[in-house]
Amino acid sequence: MKIRQLLAIIFGTTIIYRAYKEIYESIFFEAFIWTLLIIIGATLLSISIFKDYKNYKQNKKLINFSSSFSIVGFTLITMAILIKTELNFDKPTLIDAYYADDIGGLYIDFKTDGSYIFASTAIGCSNYSYGTYKISGNRITLNKIPDGYITSCHLEIITNENGKESFMKEISGSNFTFTVKEDNR
Repeated sequence: MKIRQLLAIIFGTTIIYRAYKEIYESIFFEAFIWTLLIIIGATLLSISIFKDYKNYKQNKKLINFSSSFSIVGFTLITMAILIKTELNFDKPTLIDAYYADDIGGLYIDFKTDGSYIFASTAIGCSNYSYGTYKISGNRITLNKIPDGYITSCHLEIITNENGKESFMKEISGSNFTFTVKEDNR
């Protein structure tokens, strides 16, 4: 196996792994990491194409482009993962609520298609969990409890006395009170 092919596989698995991790978490240095990976990938692809073309001129076999095709293939898979993740976040919102404390907070975004994204944020980092929900009047039932913060699958939207502000609380469980930022019911 050529060293370029081995480097292409190592690079490809690294970027696919990083894209997959982005589905469930984001970190403060994410832009730096992706910039570094793009520079390394572009350099590796340029060198690969140059050397593969040189070998192709001698042998006239398309197999000489295997490392270049591998890098392009891994890049396309990574782009598909990132686009799918972004499209998931960009779905229309039905109800959007948050709970903020001193160093971070919790965020839950109920999408119109019956799915939700639950985010736990702290300084520079976010962890995401996903699920589905059913809504009946002011009650929301989650298919599973998001990781580690709320303790019940049953939430209720409460509007205060003046009717201008809404909150979301667990029907039974922890004392988190989410402020409803957007309600498109």
